[in-house]
Amino acid sequence: MTSPPDPATKQEAEAEYRRALVENNQDEKAELRLGDIESHRGQVQRAFEHYSRAAALQPSDADAKLGLANTLIEMKQTDQAMSLLEQAVKLEPTSAVAHYRLGTLYHKCGRAEDAQREIELYKKYRDAKQKLTVMYQELMIHPEQSDPDEAPATE
Repeated sequence: MTSPPDPATKQEAEAEYRRALVENNQDEKAELRLGDIESHRGQVQRAFEHYSRAAALQPSDADAKLGLANTLIEMKQTDQAMSLLEQAVKLEPTSAVAHYRLGTLYHKCGRAEDAQREIELYKKYRDAKQKLTVMYQELMIHPEQSDPDEAPATE
């Protein structure tokens, strides 16, 4: 498991994203990451601005739509958030986070069947990701055992 970046590293990354936008104001990924930074700071309006620009620059980016939807939920604009989450799961059907957010929003809106379906998808993709993570870690720890059917090399 990795430790969270120290404050100096975070500030350096933020400065890099801001420089990237000065050089290219169409840098959707820089807008997205700045939205993430502002969201973690609790700066909802600033996060909204960055996520909105990211989503406008790249309408097919599920992460931009997810970030924007999360911000809209905080701003109590659930109808717009729901629409963005529905788009996000269409763009990225295996996004456990998007399914979870959509499921909780459906639940709040009284759409029990839709909520249940989304929560089941969330669990499915979360569990799959966890299994893949474990397998990847095992391969990294014991790369020589990556193919148990392969005969060991003889000298």
